[in-house]
Amino acid sequence: MLLAPLLVPGGLFALFIFFNFFLIWVNSSGAVPLGTMLAIIVIWFIVSVPLSCAGSLLGFRKAPIELPCKVNQIPRQIPPQPGYLETKWLALIAGIFPFGAIAIEMYFIYNSLWFNRIYYMFGFLFFCFVLMLITTLLVTLLLVYYVLCNENYKWQWKSFFLGAGISVYIFVHAIFLSKFKLGGFTSIALYFGYSLVISCGIGLLCGAVGFLGSMYFVLNIYGQIKVD
Repeated sequence: MLLAPLLVPGGLFALFIFFNFFLIWVNSSGAVPLGTMLAIIVIWFIVSVPLSCAGSLLGFRKAPIELPCKVNQIPRQIPPQPGYLETKWLALIAGIFPFGAIAIEMYFIYNSLWFNRIYYMFGFLFFCFVLMLITTLLVTLLLVYYVLCNENYKWQWKSFFLGAGISVYIFVHAIFLSKFKLGGFTSIALYFGYSLVISCGIGLLCGAVGFLGSMYFVLNIYGQIKVD
């Protein structure tokens, strides 16, 4: 209940303050003043935190998810898994396909963010966003099903990291493929830092999609099992 409104927003706000010190150091007009930061904190704790806690309380009152079939009390031993089924390799495989859906659009977005170029293809951006989510979901379901076929029932965190695998490619694309000319330590620090924030944000989004879709998928396929 407390981690949901504090962990991710708190980490983002801490990074924002850290990056703002670089702008203050070089006397940039883009530095955010102290009053604006205090206003953001007030809005955060007056609006975001109470709403998140209220949502958590409503969730606690709901009935827990019922298991679709009988589960053994003793955990079953997982047989030795092939090396390519490790989470890190599966995440790299799963991240290629959704990244391919937004690779071209990411280039134009970075041009708009860092070179002040006008971005006007919002309809195509929305289409790429939906395509990214659908691709993430389908690839994650396919790999989770393959993992279950190999008798590995620990799919929960694996499904999250499979969906979040796109973040690696977004960060690599931002650093090595964009070919932006960065001048000075401040520009490099801001570019690397905000690219990391963007990558982690998209990773959290796609990871949540992968986990929620996998949970619905697993509940449905095991719900079809008929036990006499």
